[in-house]
Amino acid sequence: WRMAARGVTAETLVGQARVDIVSTKDLLVQPVAPRFFLVGDRAELAAVVHNNTDASLDVQVTLQASGVDLAAPTRHALSIPARGKAKVTWGAVVQDAEEASLLFAVQAGQGLSDAIEVPVPVYRASTLEVVATAGELDADGSRLEAVVLPPRYDPSQGDLSVHLEPSLAAATADGLRYLQHFPYECTEQTVSRFLPNVVTYRALKRLGLVRPQLEAALPELVGVALQRLSNQQHPDGGWGWWAADESDSYLSAYVLLGLVEAKRAGFPVDDGLMERAVTFLRESLGRRTAFRESWQANRQAFVLYALAEAGAGDLGRSVALFERRAMLDTFAKAYLAMALGLLEPGEPARVHTLLSDIANAAIVSATGAHWEEAQPDYYAMNTDTRSTAIVLAALVRLDPANALAPNAVRWLMAARKDGVWETTQETAWAIIALTDWMAATGELEGSYGWRVVVNDRPLGAGSVSPKTLDEKVRLQIAVADLLADQANRVLIERQPPEGETTGQGRLYYSLYLR
Repeated sequence: WRMAARGVTAETLVGQARVDIVSTKDLLVQPVAPRFFLVGDRAELAAVVHNNTDASLDVQVTLQASGVDLAAPTRHALSIPARGKAKVTWGAVVQDAEEASLLFAVQAGQGLSDAIEVPVPVYRASTLEVVATAGELDADGSRLEAVVLPPRYDPSQGDLSVHLEPSLAAATADGLRYLQHFPYECTEQTVSRFLPNVVTYRALKRLGLVRPQLEAALPELVGVALQRLSNQQHPDGGWGWWAADESDSYLSAYVLLGLVEAKRAGFPVDDGLMERAVTFLRESLGRRTAFRESWQANRQAFVLYALAEAGAGDLGRSVALFERRAMLDTFAKAYLAMALGLLEPGEPARVHTLLSDIANAAIVSATGAHWEEAQPDYYAMNTDTRSTAIVLAALVRLDPANALAPNAVRWLMAARKDGVWETTQETAWAIIALTDWMAATGELEGSYGWRVVVNDRPLGAGSVSPKTLDEKVRLQIAVADLLADQANRVLIERQPPEGETTGQGRLYYSLYLR
């Protein structure tokens, strides 16, 4: 230890002093261990024992460890001369563990002892890779999925997870919790926290499904958000990312959309708050030639859509933007299609043209259908997953029989990680789209049995009823228990309930190979 002292008097007399002090014990054990291990390492662990007394000592040195296999013996006896030291070593093989704990101890007569525990993290010489697929069973029957392991993999790491969800109400539950408890309070996340919740609440209420926890939590959740938005609205009627930021038309349109949905769900929303937002957005709409880049056209499409949802749409500007639709990214075409669907419901020609353009851009694969943009639109917080969710929302509203819609649902279900999507915008729009799909299909009449079999061995079985529609099941099997040299057969079965001839509802499944 180095101790320093400095002093000064009122008369500015000054002085300083420094003293070095060594603090030790008469008997001391000093561990010698690496900073980290790799699984399977063969390491040499050591301890240096210091005898700081003036007499020779007979000592016992031990090592107790978890996370490693120690070569015998774990206890050593030795004699250390006065003021001397000695080194003891152990061979070790690192196990498959998150951390190794090494407890070095030394003991001698006369009450002398010392011990120290050293935690050492254990890493793996491999990186995690995840592939997924998803599907659904809307009738009794079975679906066979083939899971093939890669040519090279770590057999001690990873698993195959099978997620079963009897409705999209169960599939979106984790996403709703993720948004509700997101730790930041910027304007976008304030809206994303309540918007998907009120959309889900309204849809479930319309379908006759009661979720007491959601209904109990929503009044406070929406009330706090509306109060914050009211306090942060600028004099011009818009909102910025944070209270001190200047108003942003894209963000203000997102707020207006949230206010509209909250009002539709029956929550009290200040009409003046919405009117000022509408005024700001109308003034933000440029002339037809005011934008020259795609992100500007995309912004125009979203503002027009939000205004249409608020009952203040602009058909002239919407048609003008339709004529320049080549500038729009796919998600913006979906916004414009929904806006035109509201503004001219009896004239579907423009809507059909936009939906045709969107369908032509679809990428269809074994995991479903999705859309990829030519370039990212950072101003819109957009990603390809968000684009897919917005397109699904447009298809459900404007063309629910479109064959791409269920495939987009499959792709979005597989794109989740631990039940949520990568960003708040992805999660919010995915929940909105999946909730709209759930309402359109009327799937909340689940009554069937299910079974999952992997390579002819049962992995799990159960049943679904209207009371369990928001309960999901996760089954898991280790990679080491899968077949390495041939395809693994995963059979998902849906059967009629006992005593019935047919079942009702949908069974969604997702497979994740880690």
